Amino acid sequence: MSSFNFHDENRLIKMSQNWRENNWDLEASIDWSAGIDFNKPLVSLDEHAFFFPGASKEQRLAISQMMGLLIAASIFEMEESLIRIKSECFLKPFDRYPVGPEFLNLGEQFFAEEVKHSAVFKRYFNLYSEKLGVDPSDFLAILPQVRSSNTEAILKFHANQGGHAFWWIVAIVEQEFLEIYRKLKPHAAQLDPLYYKLHQLHYEEEIRHAPFPLMMLDFLNKTENKPLHYLLGKFDLVTAQVIQGTWTMLSIRKLRKIKKFKGKDPFFDILIDMLPQIEKQNSLQVMYKLFTQTPYVSTFVNPEGTAKILKFAKQQGKFSLPFPEIDTSEAVDY
Repeated sequence: MSSFNFHDENRLIKMSQNWRENNWDLEASIDWSAGIDFNKPLVSLDEHAFFFPGASKEQRLAISQMMGLLIAASIFEMEESLIRIKSECFLKPFDRYPVGPEFLNLGEQFFAEEVKHSAVFKRYFNLYSEKLGVDPSDFLAILPQVRSSNTEAILKFHANQGGHAFWWIVAIVEQEFLEIYRKLKPHAAQLDPLYYKLHQLHYEEEIRHAPFPLMMLDFLNKTENKPLHYLLGKFDLVTAQVIQGTWTMLSIRKLRKIKKFKGKDPFFDILIDMLPQIEKQNSLQVMYKLFTQTPYVSTFVNPEGTAKILKFAKQQGKFSLPFPEIDTSEAVDY
Protein backbone atom coordinates (compact mmCIF):
# COMPACT_ATOMS: atom_id res chain seq x y z
CA MET A 1 0.00 0.00 0.00
CA SER A 2 1.81 3.08 -1.23
CA SER A 3 -1.13 5.48 -0.92
CA PHE A 4 -4.72 5.55 0.27
CA ASN A 5 -7.66 7.79 -0.59
CA PHE A 6 -9.19 8.78 2.76
CA HIS A 7 -12.22 10.20 0.97
CA ASP A 8 -13.09 6.86 -0.64
CA GLU A 9 -16.27 6.37 1.38
CA ASN A 10 -17.39 3.21 -0.39
CA ARG A 11 -14.10 1.40 0.21
CA LEU A 12 -14.05 2.37 3.89
CA ILE A 13 -17.66 1.26 4.37
CA LYS A 14 -16.92 -2.09 2.71
CA MET A 15 -13.90 -2.61 5.00
CA SER A 16 -16.03 -1.88 8.07
CA GLN A 17 -18.74 -4.28 6.89
CA ASN A 18 -16.17 -7.01 6.27
CA TRP A 19 -14.73 -6.57 9.77
CA ARG A 20 -18.18 -6.67 11.41
CA GLU A 21 -19.42 -9.66 9.40
CA ASN A 22 -16.33 -11.73 10.26
CA ASN A 23 -16.09 -10.60 13.87
CA TRP A 24 -15.77 -13.46 16.39
CA ASP A 25 -17.07 -13.51 19.93
CA LEU A 26 -14.92 -13.92 23.03
CA GLU A 27 -17.31 -16.46 24.56
CA ALA A 28 -19.26 -18.04 21.71
CA SER A 29 -16.26 -18.64 19.44
CA ILE A 30 -14.01 -20.22 22.08
CA ASP A 31 -14.67 -23.38 24.09
CA TRP A 32 -13.16 -22.24 27.38
CA SER A 33 -14.74 -25.24 29.15
CA ALA A 34 -12.28 -27.56 27.37
CA GLY A 35 -9.54 -26.05 29.52
CA ILE A 36 -5.79 -26.08 28.95
CA ASP A 37 -3.75 -29.19 28.22
CA PHE A 38 -0.78 -28.53 30.50
CA ASN A 39 1.10 -31.53 29.11
CA LYS A 40 1.40 -30.01 25.65
CA PRO A 41 3.73 -27.31 24.31
CA LEU A 42 2.37 -23.88 23.45
CA VAL A 43 4.69 -22.96 20.57
CA SER A 44 6.85 -24.86 18.12
CA LEU A 45 10.62 -24.87 18.74
CA ASP A 46 13.61 -25.28 16.48
CA GLU A 47 16.29 -27.86 17.23
CA HIS A 48 18.26 -25.27 19.22
CA ALA A 49 15.34 -24.63 21.62
CA PHE A 50 16.31 -20.95 21.62
CA PHE A 51 19.55 -21.03 23.66
CA PHE A 52 19.40 -24.61 24.87
CA PRO A 53 20.55 -27.07 22.18
CA GLY A 54 20.43 -30.61 23.45
CA ALA A 55 17.61 -29.83 25.89
CA SER A 56 15.69 -32.87 27.11
CA LYS A 57 12.06 -33.49 26.15
CA GLU A 58 10.98 -32.22 29.58
CA GLN A 59 13.09 -29.09 29.21
CA ARG A 60 11.83 -28.40 25.68
CA LEU A 61 8.27 -28.61 26.96
CA ALA A 62 8.97 -26.06 29.70
CA ILE A 63 10.78 -23.75 27.24
CA SER A 64 7.88 -23.94 24.81
CA GLN A 65 5.33 -23.22 27.52
CA MET A 66 7.34 -20.29 28.86
CA MET A 67 7.73 -18.77 25.40
CA GLY A 68 4.02 -19.25 24.78
CA LEU A 69 3.16 -17.41 27.98
CA LEU A 70 5.68 -14.68 27.17
CA ILE A 71 4.03 -14.21 23.77
CA ALA A 72 0.55 -14.11 25.34
CA ALA A 73 1.69 -11.51 27.88
CA SER A 74 3.33 -9.43 25.15
CA ILE A 75 0.12 -9.48 23.13
CA PHE A 76 -2.19 -8.28 25.86
CA GLU A 77 0.32 -5.78 27.22
CA MET A 78 0.76 -4.23 23.77
CA GLU A 79 -2.96 -4.29 23.00
CA GLU A 80 -3.77 -2.59 26.32
CA SER A 81 -1.11 0.04 25.66
CA LEU A 82 -2.73 0.65 22.29
CA ILE A 83 -5.97 1.50 24.08
CA ARG A 84 -4.29 3.74 26.66
CA ILE A 85 -2.52 5.80 23.99
CA LYS A 86 -5.62 5.99 21.78
CA SER A 87 -6.26 9.67 22.56
CA GLU A 88 -2.74 10.86 21.74
CA CYS A 89 -2.29 8.73 18.62
CA PHE A 90 -5.76 8.41 17.14
CA LEU A 91 -8.19 11.05 18.39
CA LYS A 92 -5.91 14.10 18.62
CA PRO A 93 -4.52 13.84 15.07
CA PHE A 94 -8.09 14.06 13.75
CA ASP A 95 -8.65 17.21 15.79
CA ARG A 96 -5.78 18.75 13.81
CA TYR A 97 -6.66 17.18 10.47
CA PRO A 98 -10.38 16.29 10.23
CA VAL A 99 -11.37 13.21 8.26
CA GLY A 100 -14.70 11.69 7.28
CA PRO A 101 -16.76 9.55 9.71
CA GLU A 102 -16.14 6.42 7.65
CA PHE A 103 -12.44 6.36 8.51
CA LEU A 104 -13.14 7.26 12.14
CA ASN A 105 -15.66 4.42 12.39
CA LEU A 106 -13.15 1.98 10.94
CA GLY A 107 -10.60 3.11 13.52
CA GLU A 108 -13.06 2.74 16.39
CA GLN A 109 -13.79 -0.81 15.27
CA PHE A 110 -10.05 -1.51 15.08
CA PHE A 111 -9.61 -0.42 18.71
CA ALA A 112 -12.69 -2.35 19.89
CA GLU A 113 -11.39 -5.59 18.41
CA GLU A 114 -7.94 -5.02 19.92
CA VAL A 115 -9.64 -4.79 23.33
CA LYS A 116 -11.11 -8.24 22.67
CA HIS A 117 -7.74 -9.67 21.64
CA SER A 118 -6.20 -8.42 24.86
CA ALA A 119 -9.00 -9.96 26.90
CA VAL A 120 -8.66 -13.48 25.44
CA PHE A 121 -4.90 -13.73 25.87
CA LYS A 122 -5.04 -12.24 29.35
CA ARG A 123 -7.71 -14.75 30.33
CA TYR A 124 -5.54 -17.59 29.08
CA PHE A 125 -2.50 -16.24 30.92
CA ASN A 126 -4.48 -15.94 34.15
CA LEU A 127 -5.76 -19.52 33.85
CA TYR A 128 -2.23 -20.82 33.30
CA SER A 129 -0.87 -18.80 36.22
CA GLU A 130 -3.50 -20.19 38.55
CA LYS A 131 -2.57 -23.74 37.56
CA LEU A 132 1.08 -22.96 38.35
CA GLY A 133 0.05 -21.74 41.77
CA VAL A 134 1.15 -18.12 41.31
CA ASP A 135 -0.72 -14.84 41.26
CA PRO A 136 -0.98 -13.62 37.63
CA SER A 137 0.25 -10.15 38.58
CA ASP A 138 3.30 -11.64 40.32
CA PHE A 139 4.05 -13.79 37.28
CA LEU A 140 3.60 -10.86 34.92
CA ALA A 141 6.17 -8.90 36.93
CA ILE A 142 8.94 -11.05 35.40
CA LEU A 143 7.48 -10.87 31.88
CA PRO A 144 7.14 -8.06 29.30
CA GLN A 145 5.15 -5.12 30.65
CA VAL A 146 4.18 -1.85 29.03
CA ARG A 147 1.80 -0.36 31.58
CA SER A 148 3.43 2.46 33.58
CA SER A 149 6.76 1.75 31.86
CA ASN A 150 9.29 4.22 30.50
CA THR A 151 8.52 2.81 27.06
CA GLU A 152 4.87 3.85 27.24
CA ALA A 153 5.77 7.27 28.67
CA ILE A 154 8.21 7.88 25.80
CA LEU A 155 5.63 6.84 23.19
CA LYS A 156 3.03 9.20 24.69
CA PHE A 157 5.51 12.07 24.81
CA HIS A 158 6.65 11.40 21.26
CA ALA A 159 3.03 11.34 20.03
CA ASN A 160 2.23 14.60 21.81
CA GLN A 161 5.18 16.19 20.01
CA GLY A 162 3.72 15.11 16.68
CA GLY A 163 5.77 11.93 16.29
CA HIS A 164 4.42 8.72 14.78
CA ALA A 165 6.72 6.07 16.28
CA PHE A 166 3.73 4.50 18.01
CA TRP A 167 1.99 3.64 14.74
CA TRP A 168 5.20 2.24 13.28
CA ILE A 169 5.44 -0.12 16.27
CA VAL A 170 1.79 -1.11 15.85
CA ALA A 171 2.39 -1.83 12.15
CA ILE A 172 5.44 -4.00 12.95
CA VAL A 173 3.66 -5.83 15.77
CA GLU A 174 0.63 -6.59 13.58
CA GLN A 175 2.95 -8.28 11.07
CA GLU A 176 4.65 -10.27 13.83
CA PHE A 177 1.30 -11.52 15.17
CA LEU A 178 0.60 -12.92 11.71
CA GLU A 179 4.03 -14.53 11.58
CA ILE A 180 3.54 -16.23 14.96
CA TYR A 181 0.45 -18.04 13.73
CA ARG A 182 2.19 -19.09 10.52
CA LYS A 183 4.92 -20.69 12.63
CA LEU A 184 2.40 -22.52 14.82
CA LYS A 185 0.06 -23.79 12.11
CA PRO A 186 2.22 -26.68 10.76
CA HIS A 187 2.51 -28.06 14.31
CA ALA A 188 -1.07 -27.44 15.45
CA ALA A 189 -1.76 -31.10 16.32
CA GLN A 190 1.04 -31.10 18.90
CA LEU A 191 0.15 -27.84 20.65
CA ASP A 192 -2.34 -27.04 23.39
CA PRO A 193 -5.64 -26.79 21.44
CA LEU A 194 -6.94 -23.78 23.36
CA TYR A 195 -3.75 -21.77 22.93
CA TYR A 196 -3.66 -22.59 19.22
CA LYS A 197 -7.33 -21.63 18.81
CA LEU A 198 -6.69 -18.19 20.29
CA HIS A 199 -3.88 -17.57 17.82
CA GLN A 200 -6.00 -18.84 14.95
CA LEU A 201 -8.81 -16.42 15.77
CA HIS A 202 -6.32 -13.65 16.44
CA TYR A 203 -4.77 -14.23 13.01
CA GLU A 204 -8.13 -14.08 11.26
CA GLU A 205 -8.80 -10.58 12.55
CA GLU A 206 -5.24 -9.29 12.48
CA ILE A 207 -4.89 -10.13 8.81
CA ARG A 208 -7.84 -7.79 8.22
CA HIS A 209 -6.43 -5.22 10.67
CA ALA A 210 -2.89 -5.21 9.31
CA PRO A 211 -3.49 -2.44 6.73
CA PHE A 212 -4.97 -0.03 9.30
CA PRO A 213 -1.71 1.12 10.98
CA LEU A 214 -0.27 1.71 7.50
CA MET A 215 -3.37 3.69 6.60
CA MET A 216 -2.86 5.82 9.71
CA LEU A 217 0.79 6.40 8.85
CA ASP A 218 -0.14 7.31 5.28
CA PHE A 219 -2.76 9.76 6.56
CA LEU A 220 -0.35 11.37 9.03
CA ASN A 221 2.39 11.57 6.43
CA LYS A 222 0.07 13.36 4.00
CA THR A 223 -1.42 15.80 6.49
CA GLU A 224 1.70 16.79 8.50
CA ASN A 225 2.90 19.96 6.83
CA LYS A 226 5.05 21.67 9.49
CA PRO A 227 8.69 21.69 8.28
CA LEU A 228 10.16 20.59 11.63
CA HIS A 229 7.66 17.75 12.05
CA TYR A 230 8.26 16.68 8.46
CA LEU A 231 12.01 16.51 9.06
CA LEU A 232 11.72 14.69 12.39
CA GLY A 233 9.14 12.37 10.86
CA LYS A 234 11.86 10.98 8.62
CA PHE A 235 13.25 9.29 11.75
CA ASP A 236 9.96 8.00 13.22
CA LEU A 237 10.66 4.41 12.16
CA VAL A 238 14.20 4.61 13.55
CA THR A 239 12.74 5.86 16.85
CA ALA A 240 10.24 3.00 16.84
CA GLN A 241 12.99 0.44 16.19
CA VAL A 242 15.13 1.73 19.06
CA ILE A 243 12.18 1.79 21.48
CA GLN A 244 10.99 -1.67 20.44
CA GLY A 245 14.44 -3.25 20.57
CA THR A 246 15.27 -1.74 23.95
CA TRP A 247 11.93 -2.85 25.42
CA THR A 248 12.46 -6.39 24.16
CA MET A 249 15.99 -6.67 25.53
CA LEU A 250 14.94 -5.34 28.96
CA SER A 251 11.94 -7.70 28.99
CA ILE A 252 14.13 -10.73 28.31
CA ARG A 253 16.52 -9.72 31.10
CA LYS A 254 13.58 -9.69 33.51
CA LEU A 255 13.13 -13.43 33.00
CA ARG A 256 16.01 -14.06 35.38
CA LYS A 257 13.69 -13.06 38.21
CA ILE A 258 11.96 -16.40 37.71
CA LYS A 259 14.14 -17.66 40.57
CA LYS A 260 11.63 -16.24 43.04
CA PHE A 261 9.16 -18.97 41.99
CA LYS A 262 11.47 -21.84 42.92
CA GLY A 263 9.45 -24.68 44.46
CA LYS A 264 6.09 -23.33 43.25
CA ASP A 265 5.77 -25.82 40.39
CA PRO A 266 8.08 -28.22 38.49
CA PHE A 267 7.64 -25.92 35.47
CA PHE A 268 9.52 -23.14 37.26
CA ASP A 269 12.13 -25.47 38.74
CA ILE A 270 13.05 -26.87 35.31
CA LEU A 271 13.56 -23.39 33.89
CA ILE A 272 15.49 -22.16 36.94
CA ASP A 273 17.87 -25.13 36.67
CA MET A 274 18.58 -24.13 33.06
CA LEU A 275 19.50 -20.51 33.83
CA PRO A 276 23.25 -21.16 34.39
CA GLN A 277 23.49 -22.43 30.79
CA ILE A 278 22.54 -19.06 29.38
CA GLU A 279 24.23 -16.94 32.05
CA LYS A 280 27.63 -18.35 31.12
CA GLN A 281 27.17 -17.47 27.42
CA ASN A 282 28.78 -14.35 25.98
CA SER A 283 26.35 -11.42 26.29
CA LEU A 284 27.16 -9.96 22.88
CA GLN A 285 26.75 -13.35 21.25
CA VAL A 286 23.39 -13.82 22.97
CA MET A 287 22.24 -10.40 21.73
CA TYR A 288 23.35 -11.18 18.18
CA LYS A 289 21.38 -14.44 18.26
CA LEU A 290 18.31 -12.61 19.56
CA PHE A 291 18.43 -10.25 16.60
CA THR A 292 19.23 -12.83 13.93
CA GLN A 293 18.58 -16.46 14.91
CA THR A 294 15.83 -16.62 17.55
CA PRO A 295 12.33 -17.63 16.41
CA TYR A 296 9.52 -15.26 17.52
CA VAL A 297 12.08 -12.71 18.77
CA SER A 298 14.29 -11.91 15.79
CA THR A 299 11.39 -11.07 13.47
CA PHE A 300 10.02 -8.77 16.17
CA VAL A 301 13.13 -6.70 16.93
CA ASN A 302 14.91 -6.93 13.58
CA PRO A 303 13.37 -4.83 10.74
CA GLU A 304 14.69 -7.36 8.23
CA GLY A 305 11.87 -9.62 9.43
CA THR A 306 9.20 -7.18 8.25
CA ALA A 307 9.95 -6.65 4.56
CA LYS A 308 6.46 -5.27 3.96
CA ILE A 309 7.01 -2.52 6.55
CA LEU A 310 10.43 -1.63 5.14
CA LYS A 311 8.97 -1.39 1.64
CA PHE A 312 6.19 0.88 2.91
CA ALA A 313 8.73 3.01 4.82
CA LYS A 314 10.78 3.47 1.65
CA GLN A 315 7.67 4.55 -0.22
CA GLN A 316 6.96 7.06 2.55
CA GLY A 317 10.53 8.39 2.47
CA LYS A 318 11.39 7.22 6.01
CA PHE A 319 14.78 6.12 7.32
CA SER A 320 15.38 2.70 8.88
CA LEU A 321 18.22 1.27 10.93
CA PRO A 322 20.43 -1.29 9.13
CA PHE A 323 20.42 -4.77 10.65
CA PRO A 324 22.00 -8.12 9.73
CA GLU A 325 19.83 -10.65 7.93
CA ILE A 326 17.64 -13.03 9.91
CA ASP A 327 18.49 -16.73 9.68
CA THR A 328 16.20 -18.69 12.00
CA SER A 329 15.92 -22.49 11.88
CA GLU A 330 12.73 -24.32 11.02
CA ALA A 331 10.72 -25.77 13.88
CA VAL A 332 10.92 -29.52 14.43
CA ASP A 333 8.40 -32.04 15.69
CA TYR A 334 8.28 -32.88 19.37
